[in-house]
Amino acid sequence: MANSLKAISEGGSDVCLAFGTGDVQRGLRPLTRIRLLRKEPPVGVRSKARYHLKTRTPPWDTGLPGVAVRDHRLRSALDNADVIVPIGDLGRQTVARLESHGWKVPVMGLEEFRQVGAVLRLQAAASEDGDPSSPRLPLPGVAKLVRALDGPLPQGTVPFLVRWVLELLLSGKHVEATEFSERISSSPADGLSDSDAARRAAAVAMATLTLEAEMPADLTVAVDMVLGEADSAIASGDPGTCAEFTFLALQLLFHRELHADGMTSPLVEDPDTFLRAWHGSDIARLLRAPSTDDGRLDSRTRVTSRDRPHVLVLPGSYPKFAGPVVEALSGVATVTVQDLSARAEFRGLGPRLEVVEARVLQALGQEFVPDYELLENLEGADSVFVDWADRGALMATLLAPQGVPLILRIHSMDALSPWIHLIDWDRVTDLVFVSEHLRTIVLRLLGDRLRDTRVTVIPLLLDTERIATHKMEGAHRRLIMVGWSQRVKDPIWALDVLGRLRAHDDEWRMTMLGSDLNAGAVRSADDYADAVRERVSREDVCGAVDFIGFTRDIKPVLATAGFAVSSSRRESFGAGLVEAAGSGTVPVVRNWPMFATVDAARTLYPPEWVVNTVDEAVERILALSDKKVWQSESDAVPDVTTEHFSIGDSSKTFRDLILGET
Repeated sequence: MANSLKAISEGGSDVCLAFGTGDVQRGLRPLTRIRLLRKEPPVGVRSKARYHLKTRTPPWDTGLPGVAVRDHRLRSALDNADVIVPIGDLGRQTVARLESHGWKVPVMGLEEFRQVGAVLRLQAAASEDGDPSSPRLPLPGVAKLVRALDGPLPQGTVPFLVRWVLELLLSGKHVEATEFSERISSSPADGLSDSDAARRAAAVAMATLTLEAEMPADLTVAVDMVLGEADSAIASGDPGTCAEFTFLALQLLFHRELHADGMTSPLVEDPDTFLRAWHGSDIARLLRAPSTDDGRLDSRTRVTSRDRPHVLVLPGSYPKFAGPVVEALSGVATVTVQDLSARAEFRGLGPRLEVVEARVLQALGQEFVPDYELLENLEGADSVFVDWADRGALMATLLAPQGVPLILRIHSMDALSPWIHLIDWDRVTDLVFVSEHLRTIVLRLLGDRLRDTRVTVIPLLLDTERIATHKMEGAHRRLIMVGWSQRVKDPIWALDVLGRLRAHDDEWRMTMLGSDLNAGAVRSADDYADAVRERVSREDVCGAVDFIGFTRDIKPVLATAGFAVSSSRRESFGAGLVEAAGSGTVPVVRNWPMFATVDAARTLYPPEWVVNTVDEAVERILALSDKKVWQSESDAVPDVTTEHFSIGDSSKTFRDLILGET
């Protein structure tokens, strides 16, 4: 109530507060206040006279027992009031008494009054000096206000609320975002600027994607609107606004629900159609244009003047994969490792506004604030190796000096991220893929932008002999999943396989190796985690699944397992599976649905390892389940693994690539 009173007062209305006992909150003291006296005037002529002289005017009798007023202000306030809000028994009794005496006073209910206050507070929060991007009201308070409002939102509040919904989405508050995106989508568009209409379309489409895990029907319209605003900002010379709307376009086009964990991705199925609006925009054309074509060097012929070349390694958002590369270089070069994943703005594959803005400014030939530590390391390097095409990779290409070879490796989801479309590929000397199917997908996405970049496929550096181990008794009746804690790994598929096998023989068990499922960035990830827990509790597999947390020493675990299941919806290489196969664990690989159109699994692995369905997986396992048959297959798998994934002297391959042929 206090907030409503203050909001109405600050909105320009006169508020008179009449109260009985107690005191007024400090924040309400500027309001007109009239204290009701809950006692009779003194008895006796002298006492009454003294009382009346002290209050300067006879009290106005409200007609209620025991209630009088110090002066005439309440009556004056009542005479001039447009509305009265009775609060509590005293307020309701007073209004009833006035009405019984024929007093014509408009009365407003308490909830209605609070709604008026909420509207005014929301309008006050929506702008500061006319700028709707500068809310004065703390965001948690907005939810309470919006819920208090019935009917359409006040017109002036929609731009502010659109930004608020976007912030909810980006901070992971999915349920609230959907609730309020429905409110802003149903509010009249009259009076909205083109920019605010585009923001609203983006917020509504993004909320639908985040909460419903499916492509909204109006996604194309929203993308067209935000790209139109980005292009208009280029024409008007407003890089900040251009970056904002480019960021929103990338949020929509590269939303993880479209590409990360599902069965399909439009970037794989039909990238030209899906990215048509992006490719046709002025901002995309601006970002495709190379910043310069002077001073590029080929890492194969470059010669350093130092005795030991200096190599900068940026291990990216998932640093563990760069370790073998650092080890391969350490004997012949001075290696500096800068872990950009320690910085939130550089960690991750999703769009990030400040990184997008830096790229837009660079493309427009304007200055941006660099990361000075990264810049210093780049300027001191003879060669740069960047792992993962992520936010840090983009910043590295922005800052890398001309003439310094830059080698970038793409692993998996970064092939479907926005950053490959923002990178200036003229700055990249070599592009490395860990598998052939990733190469196919990225070449289809980037086309001739890679015309001056050498493209190479090099499997992950794995020493299969390091994990070779014996097998324990009973291993031929145990499955293993190495790394299962993401929806994209689809452990339910593997649990379905286990359930079918146990229908044949209840000796079958499964080990789930790796961290537990964590809270997801979208609601469907949380729903999937719940579904996994429900599946594990079903009778056909209950009690037959052993969970082992993350460990660096997988030898003892692999020693107990006879079959390694890859149930993923999408994989680039499957390091865990290859390590298991190197130990003699027989692979059973689902034909990864998202990459099935490029026949990824069969291109990467021996075709006999790959199955299309749960039934086919069960059939393969049962065919090899006899102990002697399984033992023969287990003995053969390591040799097959070495044949497929040995690339000669892998260390020398990377040294030659990064340092030039030696």
